[in-house]
Amino acid sequence: MEDPSIVTVMFMLSLFAVLGTIGNSLVLYIYSHKKEKSTAGIFIMSLAGTDLFTCLFIMPFTEAVVFLEYKLKYDVACRIYMFFITCNIPFAAFIMVAIAFDRYFCICHPFWHVLNIVRAKVIVVCLLILASAFGLITAIAHGTYSYGVFNSTVIQKVNIPQLNNNLNVSFTQMPIDNHSANETLYVSYLNNVYANNASLIDLEQDNAHRNYTIIQREDIIHNGICMPNDILIGPGFLSTYQRVYAGTYLLSFIVVFVLYGLIYRSIHKHRAKRSKRKRSSLYPLTGIEFSNVETQFTAVTHVNPHNKHRSSNSLENGEAVDGDGECLPELQPMRQIAKSNPRAMFIKEKTLMANIRTAIMLFVVTIVFLIAFLPAWLMGLAILDYNQVIFYMYFIYHTTNPFIYAFMNKSFRDDLGKVIKCQSMPIVR
Repeated sequence: MEDPSIVTVMFMLSLFAVLGTIGNSLVLYIYSHKKEKSTAGIFIMSLAGTDLFTCLFIMPFTEAVVFLEYKLKYDVACRIYMFFITCNIPFAAFIMVAIAFDRYFCICHPFWHVLNIVRAKVIVVCLLILASAFGLITAIAHGTYSYGVFNSTVIQKVNIPQLNNNLNVSFTQMPIDNHSANETLYVSYLNNVYANNASLIDLEQDNAHRNYTIIQREDIIHNGICMPNDILIGPGFLSTYQRVYAGTYLLSFIVVFVLYGLIYRSIHKHRAKRSKRKRSSLYPLTGIEFSNVETQFTAVTHVNPHNKHRSSNSLENGEAVDGDGECLPELQPMRQIAKSNPRAMFIKEKTLMANIRTAIMLFVVTIVFLIAFLPAWLMGLAILDYNQVIFYMYFIYHTTNPFIYAFMNKSFRDDLGKVIKCQSMPIVR
């Protein structure tokens, strides 16, 4: 009968794999058909790609490994599994940090143009190389082979004291590979000798006369269990590497938390300024002005600072406020003319609301990241007791990402509706 925890893990991973495959496939399809590319779109597609790979390959692989209790026949299968599960997880975390940086610059410093399409792609490649380095080290440090210690016993000489029957016994250079077998043979021999002797000698006294050497030797054996070993990497380096690897999650969380905190502070400061302007009654708007401002707002906010052009189609449909992650010039100081222009102030207020929606989405990302990875991280550090079901719950992060990064986006929901209704989407030429 199978362990209930193993059955639970396999069912859980199967559910995550199905939902994640559907969600991440939709994300890749819709974002790959976007007419305009943005840095956020590049990161989201990279994240969706690694999540899709996790759902299609790593989760089923993990199910098999858990079912077999890590008893893998082939060493190469063990190394492949450890490589992908090690490099895939930090790569997803690194991409999430990159998205946080992208959101920070887009929301707090939209005209700095720190990131563009080319730089975003270069960053993704560099993060993939870094994550692959982690995976390679882990793959080298694991396997189904390990060192085994064997005892070789060499009896140089065993002198039995002269007994009443004047019997002298001597063993010389008698190698026996198994220590326990040698003990049995030796004691058995003594018993036979002493049984025929009228004056028995105490066994403990005779043991002092034994003269043999136990030689320990190490050989590489195939134990059939995928586990760490120090065949190629020493234990000292492996211990340091494990600390660094565990530290990457802590560092990623700290960076993400700080960036989102800076975003929240920036939004809070601008909300305070807006409240102050409201109290001063600096920008009363009429109904006609409100309509005109809405039109101007759409035109102003859809400027794409990454590719330096506007989308006429998006301008007509008004997709700028809740678009696919393009940087908005919302938190920039208004031009001199805008200081006395109520319409420009209204535009700034509307863009602030868009930033609040973005901040909410980023807050959800942080919470999911923390909840998904923290228990497994603490178990890996032996701070929490190991629980197999809770440990593998971190895979839910690869399933929920489509909902966090895409389904909370209005333009994505509109495109998703077109896909469901089998309507054509604009293809990138």
